[in-house]
Amino acid sequence: MAKNILLLACLIICQVTVLALIIFYPVAFERYHIDSYKTIDRALWFPNWAAWTKHVKVDPWTTRTISPEIAKLKETEYFYSWLNKIEVLPEEIGEMQSLTWLGLGFNNLSTLPASIGKLRYLKEMHLQQNKISKLPDEIGQLENLAILNLEDNQLKELPESIGNLKKLKLLDVSNNMLTSLPFSIIKLESLETLDLSGNPFTDTQIEKFRKMMPDVTIVFEEQE
Repeated sequence: MAKNILLLACLIICQVTVLALIIFYPVAFERYHIDSYKTIDRALWFPNWAAWTKHVKVDPWTTRTISPEIAKLKETEYFYSWLNKIEVLPEEIGEMQSLTWLGLGFNNLSTLPASIGKLRYLKEMHLQQNKISKLPDEIGQLENLAILNLEDNQLKELPESIGNLKKLKLLDVSNNMLTSLPFSIIKLESLETLDLSGNPFTDTQIEKFRKMMPDVTIVFEEQE
């Protein structure tokens, strides 16, 4: 009798444990916070972690690289790594097919990989205060992009393909080295705000841009 009760109790405990894992395990990993002791590589040891993780945040001052293993984060929607010293964004970033928000501001990026154009669901990309000198033509493939922040980089030109961003509402290219804009900029039919502050444009150029895009708020504060 006692033996049967013990077996029954063990069975109930096992069932409760399995149920708890089913309910809480995905929730526990839905948001993953990476610090100096945790990495994406280590997290992938957990079964189905990549499938459950929607939100990945990397602590400031903890890394200089982003692992190619991010290719496995196909369900991640939000990736945030500010105030690190990241110099290279791996091509595998393009495999994060569910990404809608990408924050890589305050790093040391000088370029973006062509695979960035594969992020078709991306709505916001924040790349302020890096060292980006040129954008790949593939950036024009980001058909759902609404906010593009490139403040404080080293851009000397924008690609013609930027005119393909039909849903872009905010384009911040302040504090760069731009002296002209591509003619395709007038194709940005959803654009509401264009920040050109801190670039070496003349007043004549700014006036021309405003006439070309009368429905767009063009912000321009000259460099001090």
